[in-house]
Amino acid sequence: MLRGVCVVDPPVPSRLMFWAFVASTVGTFTGTALLARVLGIPPEHAFSTKGLWQVVGVEFVLGVLWPLLLRRHGWSLACVTTPLKAGDLLRGVGLVALCSIAYGLATFAWVKALPAARHPAHEILPCRISWSAICAASIVNPMAEEFVYLGFVTNVLRHRGAFSAIAPAVAARMAVHVYQGPLPVVGMAALGTVLSVYYFRTRRLWPVVVAHGPLDFLALTRMNAGVG
Repeated sequence: MLRGVCVVDPPVPSRLMFWAFVASTVGTFTGTALLARVLGIPPEHAFSTKGLWQVVGVEFVLGVLWPLLLRRHGWSLACVTTPLKAGDLLRGVGLVALCSIAYGLATFAWVKALPAARHPAHEILPCRISWSAICAASIVNPMAEEFVYLGFVTNVLRHRGAFSAIAPAVAARMAVHVYQGPLPVVGMAALGTVLSVYYFRTRRLWPVVVAHGPLDFLALTRMNAGVG
């Protein structure tokens, strides 16, 4: 328990459970993204209405099954985050600003260092994404991803120190988004570092979820705007 923060340390899972969790969440999405590359499926498929609903469906199923299993092993919401408070909304807004700055600076530096680097092709989609898919993804995806990267991975590794808890969470976030290409992955590393450091220091997960939602919504809306 952190001083002044009402969060209990989670039970330490077995090595088998830890890697089963990582494989079924991070591994599933990283593996399918790499398989799509091998099969020649363009990355913009993931940002189609069908692609987003597929992601939401898988995340929903995993978001039901894993909490039930973890609960049987002594986990609870109190092991993951402080209680949701009104102030978390304002904290989330602050994180949106910090993440946007970090993402922008990281991608700007990458393009400056490698002038040949281009923006990912999926920023110009062949057809519009439905608003229902955008809204669903902007709600389900933030909760699913942050409870995996931070609520589980960072929490389990917390006792090993800041770097050992934060670096794997950032690496997992990068791996899941590798299908988007190098430039977004670099930005995701910077964004993930901001969110991971914040969570490690505060144990507040809800502000991270609150920040992640608008970031996804704005990114998907911008992609839609590029469709002629």
